[in-house]
Amino acid sequence: MSGSSTRAAARAPGGVASRSSSVRYALSLVGASIAVAAVGCGDVGDENYVPQPRVALNQADLDNAPFCVGTCEPDYGSQAIDCSAEAGLEFFPAPVMNGDTGEIVSFYSYNDNTSDFMVSGPGGYTPGQANYEPPAAVVYDKPSCVDGRPVQSDAGQNVHHLRGGLFREWGGGMGRNLTGLVTTAAGCFPRPSSEGNPEYCADADPRIEAIAGTPEYTTLAGAYYGMVVDLRGWEGISFWARQGPNNTGGIRVYVADRQLDDDVAYYEYQAGIQPMCGRVRECGCRNHRPCTPGDGELTGFYCWDPAIDGSIAELRAQYGAMGALQRFDARYECGATACNEPNPTTMNPDPLFSTPTATPTPGTAECLPYKLTNDLEDYFCYDPNKPETLPSDGPQRCGDGWAKGVTLSQNWQFFTVPFTELRQEGYAQEFQYLDLSKITLVRFSWSQGWVDVWLDDVRFYRHASAELQSE
Repeated sequence: MSGSSTRAAARAPGGVASRSSSVRYALSLVGASIAVAAVGCGDVGDENYVPQPRVALNQADLDNAPFCVGTCEPDYGSQAIDCSAEAGLEFFPAPVMNGDTGEIVSFYSYNDNTSDFMVSGPGGYTPGQANYEPPAAVVYDKPSCVDGRPVQSDAGQNVHHLRGGLFREWGGGMGRNLTGLVTTAAGCFPRPSSEGNPEYCADADPRIEAIAGTPEYTTLAGAYYGMVVDLRGWEGISFWARQGPNNTGGIRVYVADRQLDDDVAYYEYQAGIQPMCGRVRECGCRNHRPCTPGDGELTGFYCWDPAIDGSIAELRAQYGAMGALQRFDARYECGATACNEPNPTTMNPDPLFSTPTATPTPGTAECLPYKLTNDLEDYFCYDPNKPETLPSDGPQRCGDGWAKGVTLSQNWQFFTVPFTELRQEGYAQEFQYLDLSKITLVRFSWSQGWVDVWLDDVRFYRHASAELQSE
């Protein structure tokens, strides 16, 4: 009997939890993040009275101007929190994200490379900052919710804080693939689920098992079953979030399955399996500069014009002195240099895009113009003699996950987003349904403008009272 025969699935999701017994909590302005400094003198109404100042949560950014969001308005945090919002819910055994360890484990962030800055964590922006697994920010405006009531901790709460801008193209995002989320459960890794294992272990995937016994199988199976979670017994995704005063106003929560995941497509291609969606790599210039060979000792191709930009080698050295070579590469690399960049998830060579100059594994791709079916032309990495490398049109591409927008306020709010309310946006390959048996990825994304988002306790949820039924 297969593992799926005993799976339990929650009945139709019931949306957000009942708030009929709402408990509102007015926050006292104490703690390091919104501290009250004991420097006031006199009493209210006295001519010598001096109001006690508050320290803004974003003081590190204000001190680091101009690398602060929008008009650099002080953020004094949330003024209220509704702890009854979690009533009646139970949560997945492992969180997708929280800051309890002091680090935002497995979370990364990315953007369109048009912004002046993007930073995660408690400190101000520095050019060389890595936005992978940033340190958590400690706040005192978000108490824990215990039995529907707020409980403040002297140590505060560790949360994720990401901000940046101004984003001028498609924006950016933050999130994680689910590698490692359930690998501590017996039987979930590296092989598919078997009878008696937890309900969230992935069933055997026919596409993966079709190459069992080959040298490629071990790598593919380990990567695939290590990132897939079966959520058929769960209703949706929940999280706590708030925004700073100059945030653009909303974010999209995004869930992906194996059908449209770039990482799954990469691993399948490596194993000789035709992926379910197509990957592309652009290699042209977006800064209105020509793709030009480097100067001096700097080899490769870069988006620069010697008559306007001076020495590209000196520019790269400046970025290097700031510890920001990754930022330089993202903005200026083009042509074969961009094609030969490793796969961003695994940091291994990507043979689909690499050119004959790639090391250590040369490929056959080139950086060439390609006109898509919508008549838009751009430069992509591909081999015109290998049809499997031709750039995928939008309707065949990976990446269009199932998403829903939510509107944030400056108060901490608890959000529940049922899987049934998620929709593809339509910019890449579309599928008939979100495959809850093979979820691989969770992200939060934003569009053009400024981003200033505080995030905590990202979890899958279901109603504790929901009746479960066998499939």
